[in-house]
Amino acid sequence: MQINFNPNYSNRQNFGMAVHADTLAKNALRVRVSSDLEWKAINDLVSSQENNLISHVGLSAVPNTTKLSGWVSSNGKVEDYIENWLFSPDSPVAFIKRLCDRADDLARLNSSDEINPSDVLNRLG
Repeated sequence: MQINFNPNYSNRQNFGMAVHADTLAKNALRVRVSSDLEWKAINDLVSSQENNLISHVGLSAVPNTTKLSGWVSSNGKVEDYIENWLFSPDSPVAFIKRLCDRADDLARLNSSDEINPSDVLNRLG
């Protein structure tokens, strides 16, 4: 019997982080993202999702390619996405932004904050 053990592999989940990327996604981003401006945009998206405790974004890549795939999870429901010509295949930043925007939308829909219409109208002045 052969047992493979990799002490560098971590199977820990990072709770509190709303964006997760596997090794395939990280490698795809290393290949496709070249400018500091794009890295800053990705960093800003990841930072903005750290406050989103309701929805989570996962990134992967299609094996043997650098095409990104992803999922958005909220309240046990998962939506899958794959990068294609409709979602800016030349820009991984646009794809990640689309996933983050969807996560924000789901978080707003699933938040337990109750809205009082009178309070909203009073705030309008």
